[in-house]
Amino acid sequence: EESHFVWVSTGDLQAMRRGQAPYTDRGEDLGLSRSGWGWDARFADFDNDGVPEAVQAVGFLRGEKNRWPELHELAMGNDNNMLHPGAWPHFTPGDDLSGHLHNPFFARAKDGRYYDLAPELGLDDNHVTRGIAIADVDGDGALDFAIADQWEPSYFFHNTGKHLGSWLEIEPRLPAGNGTRPAVGAQATVWLSDGRRMVAQVDGGSGHSGKRAPELHFGLGRLAPGTPLRVDLRWRDGNGRVQSQTLRLTTGRHTILLGTPAAAPPAALAAKPSSLTGKAG
Repeated sequence: EESHFVWVSTGDLQAMRRGQAPYTDRGEDLGLSRSGWGWDARFADFDNDGVPEAVQAVGFLRGEKNRWPELHELAMGNDNNMLHPGAWPHFTPGDDLSGHLHNPFFARAKDGRYYDLAPELGLDDNHVTRGIAIADVDGDGALDFAIADQWEPSYFFHNTGKHLGSWLEIEPRLPAGNGTRPAVGAQATVWLSDGRRMVAQVDGGSGHSGKRAPELHFGLGRLAPGTPLRVDLRWRDGNGRVQSQTLRLTTGRHTILLGTPAAAPPAALAAKPSSLTGKAG
């Protein structure tokens, strides 16, 4: 049965020595395996409590006539049929393939499972979405996101939720001629006072057509604003060599030119009250 997978590390590093990937699928256990036809997914901490939420882009083709039976015929048929375009389903305006779904917004409950809160947040309008982009657009420490829909308007969702936790945002940069460039691939490990670590990497985006700002966002829960934290940075320089640096950063926002003795002056911004509201783009 087709569903969504959530591959979670087991922490068994010895498995790689045995030629096994140390990951296991926990999609069903976490409540994230079943939603709709998916193109993109993002984990991000929208309320800064230290536990990421999940947003998913779903939907295929919006219309009124269900054409899944025809598509299933192709999926269940002989693979050699794919060699003949004349045997492919012919979809026309008005045909529908999962075209009346809403993009789930999953939050994790105390029982460890994720539940779709999109209706409660006013995010349950129908969409045919291909990509999600996430960034702290206004620099207030609350992540926002935008969605790109197929043949329809795009939408921007501004995070105005309340009761946000403390946060740390790091924008790592690399020298580039007379300026700088995003440090794609750079990794930050934030050490908390109780010994826990939070790790994130600048990835730029993934999925079908999704994007992510080249920054790292950490929700810190009830940590007192201004608390200094140890942050270990790792990256590759322009010659491909692995570099590392350890800094002490306070909560708030920091832009860092990697390889310099200290971080750029922190632009710590006070977190503003914030619920997710949508505006057409």
